[in-house]
Amino acid sequence: MGARTVDQETIQRWIAEAVAAIPGGGSLLSATVELTDAQIKALPTGFEIIPAPEVGKILFPIAANFVLNIAGVYTGDAASASWNLIYSTTTDYVSAFVQSATILTSGLGVKSGMFLIPYSKPSADFDDASTTIPNNADRSNLGISIKDDWNGSSPYTGGNAANTLKVTVYYVVVDL
Repeated sequence: MGARTVDQETIQRWIAEAVAAIPGGGSLLSATVELTDAQIKALPTGFEIIPAPEVGKILFPIAANFVLNIAGVYTGDAASASWNLIYSTTTDYVSAFVQSATILTSGLGVKSGMFLIPYSKPSADFDDASTTIPNNADRSNLGISIKDDWNGSSPYTGGNAANTLKVTVYYVVVDL
């Protein structure tokens, strides 16, 4: 299956359908963080994007994207970097990994991409996904973080003080 272009109206419809299908869900929210060079280097230890909701609630991410501005490439464990969105303080993945090694270690400039959130089904146009939240109780009262969780990576080296990583997560807070 090849790549396809999707217009903004279709994306908004998919998101609205996904939000409407979530039992106990509320309004679509978003959180954006912009990480500095030092925070990017520390991604193997994780960085919280969305703080934990109140007790009895779970964060249900719908979509997430990133924009990386590289003024200087990273070295060391960045060569095997793989970013994931996870429920904070766990190793429970919210997204499929983004193979970030190439964008961190080669070429300068602005690079962007999306995190695939496998269990969030925006519409019938997508295959192999569902709107269920696995093990709800295990993920209640947990935030969402970005982390390089590839084989125990250590902090990256290299980089440049002007490097930034902006991550936006769109989500719903669900009552359990």
